[in-house]
Amino acid sequence: MSISLQILVFWFVTVAIHIYLNRKKSIFIIFLLSWWFFWNYINSLGITGLFTLSQNTQNLYFLFFGSSIVGAFLFSLLPRYRLIPKTFRRYSIAINRHRRVILFFLGCFVFPIVFFFFLRALYLITTRFTLVEYRSEVFGLNTGSSLLFFNSKLISLFYFWVINPLQYMMIFFGVVRRVLFKENSLVILTFITLVMDAVVMAGRFSFHFLLFLALLIYSFEFILSKNTKTLLRNTIYLASIFILLLLFALIVTFIRDSSNLSGLSKIFNLYVLTYHTESFTILSQELNNPNSIVHDFTIWKSFWGGLLKYPIFLLNYFGMNLVSEESIIGGYLHQSILVGYTEGNKPIELNAFGSIFFNIYRDGKQFGMVVYGLLFGFCSILLAEGFYRKNSVYIVLLTAWCYIWVYGIFQPYIDGAILPAILGSFLVAMTLNLYRGRPRQYL
Repeated sequence: MSISLQILVFWFVTVAIHIYLNRKKSIFIIFLLSWWFFWNYINSLGITGLFTLSQNTQNLYFLFFGSSIVGAFLFSLLPRYRLIPKTFRRYSIAINRHRRVILFFLGCFVFPIVFFFFLRALYLITTRFTLVEYRSEVFGLNTGSSLLFFNSKLISLFYFWVINPLQYMMIFFGVVRRVLFKENSLVILTFITLVMDAVVMAGRFSFHFLLFLALLIYSFEFILSKNTKTLLRNTIYLASIFILLLLFALIVTFIRDSSNLSGLSKIFNLYVLTYHTESFTILSQELNNPNSIVHDFTIWKSFWGGLLKYPIFLLNYFGMNLVSEESIIGGYLHQSILVGYTEGNKPIELNAFGSIFFNIYRDGKQFGMVVYGLLFGFCSILLAEGFYRKNSVYIVLLTAWCYIWVYGIFQPYIDGAILPAILGSFLVAMTLNLYRGRPRQYL
């Protein structure tokens, strides 16, 4: 049986079992399974010129997503009254009660800082660099430091390690405000901030993420709402936002692209098919390379590297000489490797697109795939349960969960700002829970 046919059969059987075990609560895990297996299937067809997966690599994906069935089954055995801890209920009430305080804090702290660097980015792009040169300058690839951040490592770390997680917190709490209370203020502020951040980073990712965020909010409202008029109005809004963001993304793509691509078909092949499937090829290539760091045994440090980099930075500040797994993986994946050939037999060399499975495999090999697969299945159903009960904490976690697994197909984004943002959201909820008084009406 070909790998393509194996993928289709495995997807169908896995989805059917999840529906049987947890009915409507399986909706999010089915979406995530379908997302991964769709692009896995496209890669297996070999239509992009990328090398296709080996059978051994494909078996790892089957092992992980097969283990998710066991995790979902374990969830189905739990008594329903224990699924939402009292602590999460209190945190949810605190988030709902003090949501205007959250808006005031994030709006007054994050927005002005991003706006400042947005203006500085526009100045540098119009006076010092082309857009392609500026892109390299942002990450210090030209001289080792970034003029955007005044050639200061501390300012650069402050933006990436503090401001970026706070932006994700804006997203999380904005989704809660919109889905549960139909309040748009934080969502609008978040959209504006992400657009400015896209200019600061000179990248298309923020536009891609805005599309995902709009679709996610609409999906959440569609699942929870029974008002057809509201759904129709939201559909029109979503379609308008989708068209505008798509135009922005295409404009940035044409301006930034330096590969002389011509024709929409070539652009579609690169930015849609290749970018969504190359991580499968890269993982397969790395697994077949005995010298690759993917064969390191890091136990749990790779998956949680996005959090561990903070204490490691502090320890190094006090004289120790430690290297975080986030830095190791980022530095390694930045190197371009051969991943296929074009129709004209030209080599395709790409970098930075190792998926979340790169980290998972480093943490425990096949055993790690099983353990994380169990957690994936269990947590996906658990978060859906909390979502249907309209618990704010679970909506925050589900938003982050969908982000991790949707964008994990491109890069191991758990090494970035998402895990600190989740921890920060919990700290905010804990702090607000301690404040028993009536919140001041800021907005």
